[in-house]
Amino acid sequence: MENEDFYQYKKVFFKECAVAGVSFHLKYDDELWDALEVGTKLALVRHKDNKHDKNAVAVALADDFDGDPEDFDFDFIIGYVPRSENAELATLLDAGYGSKFSAEVTTLKTQGNLNDRIRITIYLETNEKVLVRPDRLRAQSINERELGDLIYQLNLKGCYNTLYGYEDYNRQEILPSLGEKIVFVHRDRNREILFLMMVTETGDPYIKCEDRETTYDVLRAWHLSNIMGPIYIKKSDYNFLYGEDLKDYQAEYYLNKEVSDGFKKIFEKELFRTLNRNNIDMDPSIDDPELREEILGKE
Repeated sequence: MENEDFYQYKKVFFKECAVAGVSFHLKYDDELWDALEVGTKLALVRHKDNKHDKNAVAVALADDFDGDPEDFDFDFIIGYVPRSENAELATLLDAGYGSKFSAEVTTLKTQGNLNDRIRITIYLETNEKVLVRPDRLRAQSINERELGDLIYQLNLKGCYNTLYGYEDYNRQEILPSLGEKIVFVHRDRNREILFLMMVTETGDPYIKCEDRETTYDVLRAWHLSNIMGPIYIKKSDYNFLYGEDLKDYQAEYYLNKEVSDGFKKIFEKELFRTLNRNNIDMDPSIDDPELREEILGKE
């Protein structure tokens, strides 16, 4: 379980342009071509010592630049931001805003003039924070009573209703959102019972006051559907669960990547097993027209 906020500074469009000088810096057989695709992250490196352009801004792979233009080898670049597009960008980089800029490949042509084969989009980071939800599962530990309630609700109405909340109203936005998946975990003697649930509806937040002097819980109702479960496992059979306290999960938080990926693999394996078990057409040869006609004829 990770107690962290997934906020990033909002990025806005700054400029879209071609990469100049590609014909000089990248030959047709250059290995750098293999590292380029639409979406490849790039670095913008201020080249103050460039003899041909006082505003020169080089374009390189993000992984090749450590943030220090003084210690950068300009032999390993893709090209430059065009002279007609670089004055404002160079001024901002010189003013110390280098960390505020990012870029990526947005057009990559496999043919044509080399100087028109790569186009990039440049983004500027603002001071506005936005929430970025990671591609990870959440998890909720439930006791025996809560397990009984979950099963009862699923059998009665096909969904499960519960409440989540925070004392701080401003943290409401990092609670589970529509479409997010939550692993419900119950420890039953020597095994664990798992349900993979998905948030299908959320209610409006409201404040529940436990103590007027100290506690104001902002709560919201969550409606969840059961994707898969119950699944029975033994914690000891899975290395990713070593050291995990399965009785301490709270759905207000995301699982770390290793544990999230581990649970995903368990459910993927169960889904594959279930599909094979329930698939009456297990023999692909039945799709052969002649064989199908022969089998149907015998019937």
